Amino acid sequence: MNFATVFAVMFNGCTGIMAGCNMSGELKQPSRAIPIGTIIAVVITFFVYLILFIFTALTCDRTLLLEDYGFFRPINIWPPFVLIGVYATSLSASMSTLIGASRILHALAKDDLFGILLAPAKLVSKGGNPWGAVVYTWALVQLVLLAGKLNTIAGIVTVFYLMAYAAIDLACLALEWASAPNFRPTFRLFSWHTCLLGILSCLVMMFLINPAYASGSIVLLLLLLGFIHFRSSSSSWGYISQALIFHQVSTGLVTLTI
Repeated sequence: MNFATVFAVMFNGCTGIMAGCNMSGELKQPSRAIPIGTIIAVVITFFVYLILFIFTALTCDRTLLLEDYGFFRPINIWPPFVLIGVYATSLSASMSTLIGASRILHALAKDDLFGILLAPAKLVSKGGNPWGAVVYTWALVQLVLLAGKLNTIAGIVTVFYLMAYAAIDLACLALEWASAPNFRPTFRLFSWHTCLLGILSCLVMMFLINPAYASGSIVLLLLLLGFIHFRSSSSSWGYISQALIFHQVSTGLVTLTI
């Protein structure tokens, strides 16, 4: 195993930080809950993994770690604890991502961007739960699982996650450069430097994991952006491109007056 492969597998253990963002519409105070929840989740996950790595390295033989991926069961106080933990964490992570992704899919379906292709995702229950989008998302996940190998799936998922994080950093960077009046981040360490560093870090790790997956994901993202641009209807909402143009024009006018 090399660094890129291990990173691709382990990175998925920290990707739950997007769960709050995907379900921000159901939070009472998303502007407060998302930052605090994200930081707490990252810190707890980091220390749990760090303690696990240290204790495992101190108590287990190297040969055991190399040859037996299920070594936790025979050395545990009660072997079924490991299976219970695996099923519990898998179920929790699956439900979190399934609900979050289905909300995004439901929003795309309501905008009619993909026509009849996402029509089943519009179905909702009496309580407003988009069960059609949940079933649709579940079916898409089953297609990914046909890859059959965990390391292969982990690499693909990690690349797409990194692409999503890079896109978020790019949006924040554009808003910061455009000086948008409604963009007022409360995180004290935020700046355009951190956004740019985040974008470059995500792109570098994408190509280190798998250049083919990274190139394919970028091409797919550009195709989706172009498709959405031509399919979306006009609206009264502002766009980042408009904010950037307005900022350039206002800067130019100020320069001329000086």
